[in-house]
Amino acid sequence: ALPGKPGVPEYSDIKDGKISLKWTKPEDDGGSPIFNYVLEYRAEGAFKWLRATEDTIADLKYTMKGLKDDELYEFRVAAENKAGVGPCSESSMPVKAKEPVGEWMIM
Repeated sequence: ALPGKPGVPEYSDIKDGKISLKWTKPEDDGGSPIFNYVLEYRAEGAFKWLRATEDTIADLKYTMKGLKDDELYEFRVAAENKAGVGPCSESSMPVKAKEPVGEWMIM
């Protein structure tokens, strides 16, 4: 069976077009080990989600690089086991890829 939904990606570090994300594993692994997390992103308002990397993300974290620092991004993640890729998490809060000045930019 497919794995369940992972937790919503959270930001741990934001700097110069790089965003470090972390998430929690699904409660249900579908009965076989999760070997990859498919991280997707889009600019806020964009229709299409893009894959963050074609590489395997075996860990519960990933640092996304090369983002435009004046663009708002959303992230979501799905778990993959031998049965395939399960459903995506809920989308993260939109975030800019630059260090916040003072408090977080609240939209």
